[in-house]
Amino acid sequence: MSFANKDRYHVAIVGAGFSGAMVAVHLARLAPWWRVLVIDKTGAFGRGVAYGTGDHKHLLNVPAEYLSAFADQPDDFVQWVEAHRRELSRLGVQQFSRDAFLPRNIYGQYVRELFESAQKQCAGLETVETEILDIEPQGRDLALLGKNGERFLATKVVLALGNFAPGDPPTRDRRFHASPRYLNQPWSPDMLERISREDDVLILGSGLTALDLLVGLEANKSKGTVHVVSRHGLFPQPHRACEPQAEWFKDREFPDTVLGLLRLLWREVQVASSEGIDWRAIIDALRPYTQQIWRSLNIEERRRFMRHARSFWESHRHRVAPSVLAVTRRMAERGRLVLHTARVEEIQDKGDIMEVELVERESMSGRAGETPAPGFCKLHVAYVVNCTGPECNYYKLKEPLVLNLLARGLIHPDPLFLGLMAASNGALLNYLGKPSANLFTLGPVMRGILFETTAVPELRVQAKTLARELTRRRAGPHQRMQSRHQEVSEGKIVLVSNRGPNDFVWQGEQWAPRPASGGLVSMIDPLARRPDVTWFCCVSEPQSASDTRGKLHTTAADQTDPEHHVVPVPLPARVYEAYYGAISNEVLWMLQHHLVGQFGYASLDAPRHRAWNEGYLEANRRVVKAIRACNIKPRAFLIQDYHFYPLPALLRRVFPDIPTLHFTHIPFPDAATLKLIPQQWRDSILKGLLGADVIGMQTLWDARPFMGCCEELLGLEVDYKNATVVAPDGRIVRVRVFPAATDPGEVRRALKSPEVAAARQRLAGFLSNPTVVRVDRLDPSKNQIIGFQAFGRLLEMRPDLRGSVRFLAFLVPSRTDLTVYREYRDAVYRAIEAVNRQFAHECGFEPIQVFYTNHRQQALAAMQQCDVLLANSREDGMNLVVKEWAIASERPGVAIISETAGVASEMGASALLISPLDIEGTAEAMAWAFDMPTPEREARLLRLRGQAESWTAEKWLAAQIEALNLSLSPVCTDGQPIALASRARTPMSELP
Repeated sequence: MSFANKDRYHVAIVGAGFSGAMVAVHLARLAPWWRVLVIDKTGAFGRGVAYGTGDHKHLLNVPAEYLSAFADQPDDFVQWVEAHRRELSRLGVQQFSRDAFLPRNIYGQYVRELFESAQKQCAGLETVETEILDIEPQGRDLALLGKNGERFLATKVVLALGNFAPGDPPTRDRRFHASPRYLNQPWSPDMLERISREDDVLILGSGLTALDLLVGLEANKSKGTVHVVSRHGLFPQPHRACEPQAEWFKDREFPDTVLGLLRLLWREVQVASSEGIDWRAIIDALRPYTQQIWRSLNIEERRRFMRHARSFWESHRHRVAPSVLAVTRRMAERGRLVLHTARVEEIQDKGDIMEVELVERESMSGRAGETPAPGFCKLHVAYVVNCTGPECNYYKLKEPLVLNLLARGLIHPDPLFLGLMAASNGALLNYLGKPSANLFTLGPVMRGILFETTAVPELRVQAKTLARELTRRRAGPHQRMQSRHQEVSEGKIVLVSNRGPNDFVWQGEQWAPRPASGGLVSMIDPLARRPDVTWFCCVSEPQSASDTRGKLHTTAADQTDPEHHVVPVPLPARVYEAYYGAISNEVLWMLQHHLVGQFGYASLDAPRHRAWNEGYLEANRRVVKAIRACNIKPRAFLIQDYHFYPLPALLRRVFPDIPTLHFTHIPFPDAATLKLIPQQWRDSILKGLLGADVIGMQTLWDARPFMGCCEELLGLEVDYKNATVVAPDGRIVRVRVFPAATDPGEVRRALKSPEVAAARQRLAGFLSNPTVVRVDRLDPSKNQIIGFQAFGRLLEMRPDLRGSVRFLAFLVPSRTDLTVYREYRDAVYRAIEAVNRQFAHECGFEPIQVFYTNHRQQALAAMQQCDVLLANSREDGMNLVVKEWAIASERPGVAIISETAGVASEMGASALLISPLDIEGTAEAMAWAFDMPTPEREARLLRLRGQAESWTAEKWLAAQIEALNLSLSPVCTDGQPIALASRARTPMSELP
């Protein structure tokens, strides 16, 4: 069947297995007057791969009573079977009961008849057998391009793609992939015809597909040995009749960690067992909650489940008919089945045989008296059959449709590479994380979002729900016009930062996402929560599904946050690492903190130049494209930090009349320092910044060098008195100072929290002594080494302090994926060990105690009770820890601050100032701080606290809004006004 280009369908469904067929069935019921096109490349409408088998020995994995295609008609399939007993009889099934495991092709016939019935009800339900190669937007519609040149137009498209073939094993030598003895289409109807009765066979995987193959091999009376390789050596468990326990988990609160969930499940199974209830009933009782539980897990907990618990769960959750599992027992007893708990090391085609190397945990043949034999194992077999389960990493698929949709950015894999990113209503998310208005999906594609989404009970609900979503009435022309008018007239404030609302905490030797507590995020958060604000941030596409947080990257899934309108801008992993790691962190951060040389870059080679052009500049260009792609009318741009120096100029080319402010959170270098990078780079930085209307800096110490660079390096006219620069295009650009600030009210609320109280109790033994405290990221700019050396010098100078004074160091892990940061961390620990080794015996304890974690409540408890706060950074944009300490301190304490820290420009008169490189001077300042009379300590603290309270995070943000001549009208959500006040997130350290 072919169609002219003018033909348009309300819905086109690509894929006609159970999912696609049932969407069509429900559409026929909900909108029988619609034109619906169902496209399938095999023509097996209603059957798909799962139920298209011609072998009646392949049985359903669930009893018939649970397999109705309609959740609200639970007996539909049973009634259909009763009416088709002749079909069963022809397949050798003489008796039927509700708990029978029927042949899968019977179920395929059932779904096929439902689909054909829908065709009779809905004259507009049409089918075509072809492969769709591409889908391209065409106005408000989508054009589907067929393999034979067909072109179909549809208002909405459903991708019911089902499962793909298994992924090939990632061995070193992959030439065997092309071997005719490597069979990676386990559902192929001619699979068994290629294997002779005498052939030895190796099956990769021990799941449901492997069992299907074993059933076929036994029926063929194979004489050869069948080896099954599985990492965990688990076949699916058999079904057993048991009393349902539907209410078992009702009203339960589930843990949000995998370990907690496993403990809960094990405990409940034990309780049930004591009451004579089979464990299967407990697993089944959990089924209605599995999607809810999966959504509640953060990304690292999901990864943990996939690594450690998935095999156990699936072997117990996805069970099989006892008769199917009995095949493995019979084959093992006859010596024809060997189960290897192992992984494949190498596969080589030797011509007439396949040689397979295994790294084996144990070998179990089922022969009496034989014991497991761990170690290496080499097998020689006629065929290797891949039954490892469907490939879920869409980047590895070779299907033209998938490749083209990825290239167009219309689809995007989820972070675990289990499927595609999609909204809860089935709308696919594009590469920007934006849900599509006309491209939807269901079934296995949603595995990363829902996890349990491959069985009939889940799919039938998804099909009906999606059909309802597709038939929702679209906004009429008048409504659409009005909506566009409102968007253009009101506009959006666009925030741009490298970081999104979530960052990471170091837990269990890896990074785990959590709500951000960094200075940048906490200060822009009140604005970001407004509905008239859109927040763009950069995220990385992981290089592979096995990537862990050992290499720190953030993905679109990490940055989803219900309190913000966040648009993640995904960058290819190589672009992200070049932009964020090689340039932003290793060059700009180091340059602007005067760390060139030791613990900083020493030269700029060809790879670094490529990183600038193909990483840093490319990332800035992609942010512009992302903003344009969102089709919003910006009211203003607020751009944050050194990651986006070129961005204001790039945005001005596209949005020439939109007011823009760029704020830099770290120190800005003088002209001599900026000359340490190539002229092309510094021109991009300075001219990029001058694309803004207002340039914000932390202090005058940063504003003046910036204006000096514009004058000396670009030859521009600068007015130092009025703090303006004449940009190359003649505009007057204002340079303003907005010192970063904290929220005093939030700090006080946090100090009253149970978490701080618990931390205070844990630290009581340390805080009973006179104490020096520092709280900062483990970063060369923070200068921890000299701080610890100065403390050691203090103990040398003052023997009377030995055994009484402690140094508590709260060091936040930072950029551990970068070599320079790991080297610096090691150097810091060596400095600590040197002091502890010298004085531990005389003190009776190690005088420096390290807390290597990002635990805000613990650090607040220490700052509340310490005698000295040390902030001896080499250079800092601000150092908000000092301001938080000024609010929190009760003892009272004394602040020792580097003259080069931004906070010294505001609070230097009330603190003890030191040179960051002066070990002797820092030691003397510590000694003076301990000896300082209490009245003077109290007076200094009161002045510091007054300064911290007079300039708050709210005022910092309001000043920038005012500088752009913006006014924020009151906005209400659910009847509640949104104030420009900070949420309960305040920085413990500046996380750039």
